[in-house]
Amino acid sequence: MNFYFSLKKYFWFMPFLSFWLGYIVFNKLLTPTYITTPDLVGKNINTVISILTKHQLNPRIITQKEDNDLDEGTVLSQQPQTGQTIRPHTSIFLITSKKSPITSTPSCIGLSSHEYEQLLKKLHIKYKTYFIPSMTNAGICIGQLMNPATTITNTHITLYVSSGKNQLLLFPRLIGLPITQVKEFFQEQGIRPPEIIHTQNPNQEHICNNCTVIEQKPMPGSYINFNNPPQVYLQIKEQS
Repeated sequence: MNFYFSLKKYFWFMPFLSFWLGYIVFNKLLTPTYITTPDLVGKNINTVISILTKHQLNPRIITQKEDNDLDEGTVLSQQPQTGQTIRPHTSIFLITSKKSPITSTPSCIGLSSHEYEQLLKKLHIKYKTYFIPSMTNAGICIGQLMNPATTITNTHITLYVSSGKNQLLLFPRLIGLPITQVKEFFQEQGIRPPEIIHTQNPNQEHICNNCTVIEQKPMPGSYINFNNPPQVYLQIKEQS
């Protein structure tokens, strides 16, 4: 009985205690939770969606920009920006990358290295080059793996580029040929003129129109460096 009367004097405080506890509970339930905006720039859109779903945020792609140096779907910018305080279920506006539409393969055949580099760079096409010996001047594209004007299936093509004339040349047999024909051959091949030795001392009016090669050095079948050929010596004799 005494215990009951002891508690009774505190009953007046119970309404205030209930109000205070209710205020704390409702304040916790009604006060929104804030989170920090995650860093999404540079990530693929599939990864971004997974991150935003985990944080109860909503992705919104507002536009796409062409950028062939990045994988398609890479996030270029975001709004709100990284580190800002936001509420759950906030929309995150994204700008992502996409590839440029390329419908046909450009023709690089006949172009110099500077010309095809500029062309392919403008079209955002990556390429590999293979250099092969050719009579075409060095640096000129002489072939490509994908035929020009065909539908392009990727942004990579293979080019075959001239490395210039073959460095090694199998020196031909010149013995028995007219010296005039031999001189024309040397001129066409870009080889310095041969050193000509007559079997007999010619007179001042001699022009070698009737002379024929009877000896040669280097010997027929020798390999010479085309870009730095040795001096060629020819012994000739006038045919009667």
